Amino acid sequence: MNPLVTVVIPTRNRVDLLRGAVDSVIAQDGPAWELVVVDDASSDGTSQWISDMTDARVRCVRLDQHVERSAARNRGLAEARGPLVLFLDDDDRLRPSALRSLSRALE
Repeated sequence: MNPLVTVVIPTRNRVDLLRGAVDSVIAQDGPAWELVVVDDASSDGTSQWISDMTDARVRCVRLDQHVERSAARNRGLAEARGPLVLFLDDDDRLRPSALRSLSRALE
């Protein structure tokens, strides 16, 4: 049985790029995953866009003050529920089999 994979994406004011990254996570063909988007005090509607999503596997952690990218990643790691964590940037895209391949490689 494959463990839950948490994907963490820190972002700040790049909702247009973020959409593609989120779509690539949603398109995964396995294993079970959750997505934590860490909104680093964006002013472009990022948090609202994530909050409007209906996929319960996707959640947003909003930071009220801008922090360094490493601090945003650490916050995402602290929110992770899965034993496996994959960090993406908001301009990254995953192939549909990426999480399955990662999970198999780590078995």
